[in-house]
Formats: sequence, structure tokens, C-alpha cells
Amino acid sequence: MIYQGSRLRASKLVAGRKRRFGLAGLVNILLTNLILQGLLLIPALPSSVCALMSQAWNGVMGYIIYGKWVFRASGLREGRPLLRYSLTQVLLWFLNWSIISIGVSAGINRNLTALLGVPILAVISYAIQKYWIFLPR
Repeated sequence: MIYQGSRLRASKLVAGRKRRFGLAGLVNILLTNLILQGLLLIPALPSSVCALMSQAWNGVMGYIIYGKWVFRASGLREGRPLLRYSLTQVLLWFLNWSIISIGVSAGINRNLTALLGVPILAVISYAIQKYWIFLPR
């Protein structure tokens, strides 16, 4: 009986975490993509710069929102989670820029390509945050 109760609590915790990630992610993605889409409308700005600038916003807001509210992690001011999150942001920036570049090479509008890449980046981001950055203590 105790085992089933603890499994139920763990299941509810995971479901709550996914809902919080989804809600926080939706808000952060909307704001990040608003920035990205606006920057991509400026023809003089390379896609890499546009992706970097929007990823910087995403990184700062995401670390605070995901770390504290979604994963309820402690020790966010310690070096390891911050370093791991920063490395993840570099990876996500590179992937975002690569997705946009591949889409443009295929003749797809870079704004549309950026939007199509959002689900891919979100899944990768969640997995890395859950299993590598914001580990339970």
C-alpha cells in the first residue's frame, strides 16, 4: 500500500512538472519567437545573429522559470546547473540556427522554418533540463 501511494505521488509530481513546463514553455516560446520573428524580418541581420539574440532572452528567462517553477530545483546559483544550462543554450542556439539554415537552403521562408523548429527544440530542451541540468537533490 505504501508503495502504491508513493508511485501515485510521483506520478502526480511528474504530471504537474510537465504541465508547468508546458505552460512556462508556451509563454517563453511565444516571447522568444516574437523576438526571433521580428529580428528575422530585418534582412540585414543574419539568421545566426537573430537566433543568438532570441536564444539569449530564452536562456535568461528559462533558467529562472524552469529552474525555480517547473523543476523546483535548489542550488541554482551554484556553478554546475548554471554551466550546464549555458551549454544547453549554446546547443539550442546552434540547432535553431541550423534548422533555419537548412530550411532556407530548401527554399522555405526563414520565419516559417524557425516556427517549424520550435517543437523539436522544445522536446530536446525538456529532456536535457530534466535529466542533466535540474536534477533532484
